[in-house]
Amino acid sequence: EIGESVRTFFMFDDLPDDFTPDKKKAEHPCYERCSANSTVVGFNRMHWHSDLQFIVVSKGSANIDCAGRHFNCAKGCGAFFNSNVPHRIMSDAKTEYMSFIFPEKLLGFFQGSEMAAFGVSPFVGPRAQPTAHFDLAAPWHREVLDELVRARALLASKKATGVERYRACVHLLAAWSVYVLNVEQRIPTKAERATNERMKAFTLFIDANYGRDISLEDIAKAGNVSKAECARCFKKLIQTTPYAYLVSYRIHKATELMHEGELNATAIARAVGFGSSSHFSTAFKKALGMTPKEYMAEVRKPSNAGRPPLNRSFA
Repeated sequence: EIGESVRTFFMFDDLPDDFTPDKKKAEHPCYERCSANSTVVGFNRMHWHSDLQFIVVSKGSANIDCAGRHFNCAKGCGAFFNSNVPHRIMSDAKTEYMSFIFPEKLLGFFQGSEMAAFGVSPFVGPRAQPTAHFDLAAPWHREVLDELVRARALLASKKATGVERYRACVHLLAAWSVYVLNVEQRIPTKAERATNERMKAFTLFIDANYGRDISLEDIAKAGNVSKAECARCFKKLIQTTPYAYLVSYRIHKATELMHEGELNATAIARAVGFGSSSHFSTAFKKALGMTPKEYMAEVRKPSNAGRPPLNRSFA
């Protein structure tokens, strides 16, 4: 089967515009998405958001790239991503993980509170620790993970009541309190913050221009740096080259078009920026282990109807 199971709990009132197919506002302060029923995926690509995020892997494992850190989350382990920090979660189709995405305001109880001043603000934003890895060795890591699993259990049913969703928020707050009481923050340096901002500029440029014939020089200009510095940023943050990331991005966009089922392989190759069908076919097979035509035949099987593009790293 093609696709990956991700359960995301959005802990706020207003959902992103592109979140649900019907684009309706959630009725409760927590909202669950299973990406197996959605075409909104792409966590293998560098991305960021203003909200905070916890994840817990429930099956398989995931490799994390975030702010120059690279670590593996095995089953039962998890991670934290701070606001506006570029990161990606790489895994294969057998991996399952739950994700909690929530705004800073959820943690402070009310605007201007003492709790927000001492228990939230020092740990959120570009001058706070960008990420954390929770394994099963440290007792306090287990506490964080246990609270998140309890929250997930309350939200597992689509018929979860308002009270159950409220209790889930309480467990999320408990996970956050354990984190802030125990974490020994490593504050990013000015140079590290600059690298993160450059990576945002690079990836935004690639997102807007992947269908064109773009060069390393073009990508570097987007971040106002030299080609050498651009390459260094990619190597440091995601352990790959700008070109390899561009190719992986194009292949991912190609899989999205294949799921839409409106174009043939040749047209898709042109649409995502490959100069020739042969180059596209070679790169695609190297990344996914099958040709574009084989992939298109696979996604059209009844068992894979409605599933999202394969969510994994190609670089």
